[in-house]
Amino acid sequence: MIIFGTRQEELDLGPVHPQDCEVCNKADQPFRLRLVYRYDHVWFVLGHVRALSYVIVCGDCGTPFRIPRAAGRKLGRLAREPIPLLRRYGCLLVFSAFVLIAGLAAVLGY
Repeated sequence: MIIFGTRQEELDLGPVHPQDCEVCNKADQPFRLRLVYRYDHVWFVLGHVRALSYVIVCGDCGTPFRIPRAAGRKLGRLAREPIPLLRRYGCLLVFSAFVLIAGLAAVLGY
């Protein structure tokens, strides 16, 4: 039986510099950087990321503000997104394994 579905995860990437919040109208509020991503999964382990976005969240009112991906990487000092490998490329790994097995079977004459 194959179990598949879609999930959403949120990774907290730490605090960013204080700034003014447009919603709660307070100056110098603490903000946190978060990476929000949605992925498809098979057996709750093997995944494929469908969408991701960086948001900064006001520490007082909790309102998220979406920011561009390049700005999010720069604020978080990231070389790449910190999404776990099996959630990122899990389905691709399984597909590659099937192609490799089928290729070996064709070469060996099975």
